[in-house]
Amino acid sequence: MIKAFIKNSTILTTYALISIPLGYAVRLLYANNLSIAEFGLFYALLNFFGFVGVFNDLGFSETQRYFIPRYLAKNEFHKVKAAIKHHS
Repeated sequence: MIKAFIKNSTILTTYALISIPLGYAVRLLYANNLSIAEFGLFYALLNFFGFVGVFNDLGFSETQRYFIPRYLAKNEFHKVKAAIKHHS
């Protein structure tokens, strides 16, 4: 378990260290090639959709992981179907 944690942490840190300079380079590229209004609009929309994306799931995935195994254990298949249908 510790080996998996260290491996996953190393991968995550590596990708973070790679993505930071790449994100900065893309921002510089956009700043040099777009007008001020286009640049501002692009990042305003990007931030808006990122903010809305936070509320997209609203905990349904965690709820399904909790309830679906319990419904399956009780043979309540109609509730499993409803839970999956509701999330889609």
